[in-house]
Amino acid sequence: AIATEGDGYTVDKSIVEIGVDDSEFIIIEFSPIEDGLHLGTLTIISNDPDESTLEYSLVGEGEQTVNIEKDITDEILVYPNPANAYIHVNLPEGEFTIEIYDILGRKLHEKICRNNDNLDISSLDKGNYLMKISNSTETITKSLIIK
Repeated sequence: AIATEGDGYTVDKSIVEIGVDDSEFIIIEFSPIEDGLHLGTLTIISNDPDESTLEYSLVGEGEQTVNIEKDITDEILVYPNPANAYIHVNLPEGEFTIEIYDILGRKLHEKICRNNDNLDISSLDKGNYLMKISNSTETITKSLIIK
């Protein structure tokens, strides 16, 4: 089980099944409802009785965001996912930077894109990656699986 405790923190998955030698991304979102410092805890509980519970401290400082005109999350499509050699990205109007990171946080790929674009990912190994898609005002993160 995976859970967060603290104001403003949410996790995208509450239960994750991970096999031996597999990995899984967990996204922790921080959306403060008040200005100032926000403390929290991420707790990961294994179903294996020989494994211990892991707890990580979360610290965020931010300003409350008000009047966001338009959420771009629903307007961005990445497919196919899982992918092999190429992915297609549908973007709203404007210029976006797409960065691909491995599970260790290393940036492996970066490209400036407009509207609909294809990304060559043939140089990346099979595995799980994070895509950071941003424009001048917003940033979203999507997971990417390469088979």
